[in-house]
Amino acid sequence: MGIPKLDRTDYTFEEFLALEAELEERHEYHNGELLEMSKGTFEHSVIGGNVCTVLNNNLAAAKKNCLVTNSEMKVYIEAYNKSVYPDALMLCETPNFVGDNSTVLNNPALIVEVLSKSTRIYDKGEKFELYRGLPSFQEYMLVWQSVPKVQTWYRAEADMWHITSAFGLDKRIHLHTLDAEVSLADIYRNISNLNLEDSGVAY
Repeated sequence: MGIPKLDRTDYTFEEFLALEAELEERHEYHNGELLEMSKGTFEHSVIGGNVCTVLNNNLAAAKKNCLVTNSEMKVYIEAYNKSVYPDALMLCETPNFVGDNSTVLNNPALIVEVLSKSTRIYDKGEKFELYRGLPSFQEYMLVWQSVPKVQTWYRAEADMWHITSAFGLDKRIHLHTLDAEVSLADIYRNISNLNLEDSGVAY
C-alpha cells in the first residue's frame, strides 16, 4: 500500500491515529487537518533529553509521585479538537489516555517546548493557547536553543499566569510543579555553540 495523500481537512481523530501509525513523518492534528512537523536539530534533541533527565532527577530527589515523558507522547486538547507533540511533559496524577491509545493523553501538569526558528512563534503563542485549554495544565517551560535562556509560565489562578525568566549557565529557574530550582547548566549540558552574550535573540 502506498503512502496516503493527506490533503483532506475532515479527518476524524481516530482516522488520524490510524494514519499516523503507518506514516514515517509525525503530524499534528488540527480539527480534521493533518500538519507535518518540521525536523528537529541535534541541539534540539540533546536539550530535550537533558530536560527529561533534569526533571526525573529532581523528582527522585523530592520523592514526588510524578512521571516524565519525552517527545514521543501526543497531547490531545478536546476543547479545540487538536493533538500536538510537546518536547517533554510531566504528569502528577494517573495518566489519562484518550480512548484505547496509550500514545495520547490529556492531563499533563508541566509542558516543555524547546524553541526553534520554525516553531518559536507558534510555541510561544498559539500552541500555548491550546495547552491552556487543558484543565490539568499548570506550568509551561520554554527553552531557547541558541542561548542559555529558559522561561516559565505558571498558572497562579484560573486566568492568571506568572512569568519567570533566567539567562546564563550559572543561573537556576524555579519550577513550581516540581517545587525545585533547576540549573540551566544541566539543561544545556553538552551544547557547545551557545551565544553567551545576547539574551534577546529570538530562539
